[in-house]
Amino acid sequence: MSHPRKLVFARRITVMAMSTGMLFLSVSCGESKDRTDGSGSPSSESSTPSRTPENGPSFQLPISHYSFTTEESALLSKAEGIATRQCMARFDLTYAPAHPRLASGSDRRYGITSREEAKELGYHQPSSSAQTNAALPKRDLLVLMGSLHPEQDSPDTQTVEVDGKQVPVPAGGCTGDAARSVRGPSTESKGAATAQNIALTGFKESLADAKVASVLKNWAKCMKEKGFTYSSPLEPANDFAGKPTASAEEKRLALADISCKERTDLVRVWVGVESAIQKAKIAAHMKDLTDLKHIHASQMKTARSIIAKSGG
Repeated sequence: MSHPRKLVFARRITVMAMSTGMLFLSVSCGESKDRTDGSGSPSSESSTPSRTPENGPSFQLPISHYSFTTEESALLSKAEGIATRQCMARFDLTYAPAHPRLASGSDRRYGITSREEAKELGYHQPSSSAQTNAALPKRDLLVLMGSLHPEQDSPDTQTVEVDGKQVPVPAGGCTGDAARSVRGPSTESKGAATAQNIALTGFKESLADAKVASVLKNWAKCMKEKGFTYSSPLEPANDFAGKPTASAEEKRLALADISCKERTDLVRVWVGVESAIQKAKIAAHMKDLTDLKHIHASQMKTARSIIAKSGG
């Protein structure tokens, strides 16, 4: 069984994600902590936007109002890139941050829902056009990312070796410093954890609802009539995982999947059920979620200020 599509409720330096599910606490908008290729380019999740696309089913749900929008994620990425560059300059190092991405992937909360994607890509995700940075020298990378052994350092500063000398840098390097300058000192909030929990548990609870069970049964019956045997629209993509391109058969299956979703009104029914579940949970945790909105607003104000002071 797959899991719902990602919504971003908070931005921090570490990743919390299910292997095939939603990413709620994303990597900071700076660069990836991956040092294996010696580059400062972002990882596949490092600047992932929160709504891709914003008209997908995940963003018809009430909890999406507590996530970052695509535009907000792009602004946060830009601000952190500027702050990272400024930090690197304090060490007399030149750094050009990658251009923030506006979109990557598509909303697959209830399986594929775009006929255009099904026709072109089957169950494969749209490719990313992320801009990456050129390979960085080791000394630059250490200042950018921080110590290889942060557990040996203080929470505020780390020591890295640059040109044979021990040099103190901010905890997490300039990417960590930039993230804190934009999002503040708190690594996460209770509201972000609450929103994450609502999005995940609401999805799981919806699977036990009679209306969802009925529409899934009707979808499976429709697929059977078209020559395919699946019990859930979250299953077909698994058969093509790891394959480099979509075959004609994969595209035919994906299009049949879309047609059966349309015939059974699956997305509308499932969104309706999950929305009702989420609304009840949101009402019970309104204070934490309101606090989360205030945190987002503060982060956006800081990000816009950083961008404006840098000349945009």
